[in-house]
Amino acid sequence: MNKLVRRVLPVAAVAAAATAVMVPAQANGIKWSVLYGAQLCGSGYQVIDAVGHGSEATTVLAYNSDNGHNCVVTVREAPVFGSGPVNLSATLQVSGQSAVTDRGYYSKYAGPIWADGDARCVIWGGSAPGSSWLSGWSHCS
Repeated sequence: MNKLVRRVLPVAAVAAAATAVMVPAQANGIKWSVLYGAQLCGSGYQVIDAVGHGSEATTVLAYNSDNGHNCVVTVREAPVFGSGPVNLSATLQVSGQSAVTDRGYYSKYAGPIWADGDARCVIWGGSAPGSSWLSGWSHCS
């Protein structure tokens, strides 16, 4: 192997590894807020749906198959996460129960809201400045 190849290969390998680590979730088609929303719900929760509120926030519906609980959280997007508080909300209603909403001025997220929804339909949604969304009955199984 010549000297140039021996010098370039290690540098290229380090650069490739650093790039792989620095690629944001958005580049892979998954918003940072969606991944963070599932973490806020807790251990064992998997995102089953999400709706964006422009560049401001995303509302995430997550489900834990171990305990049958649903979770909703509205998370501000990375560029504005933690900046001054804005009006955010997260709403969750399980069939046969009353809706629960967390609404207020938050700098990071509204919610999480949890409810036992095993094998029952849910209505879920949230809002951020300039955007509000509420599902119909969904995720019934």
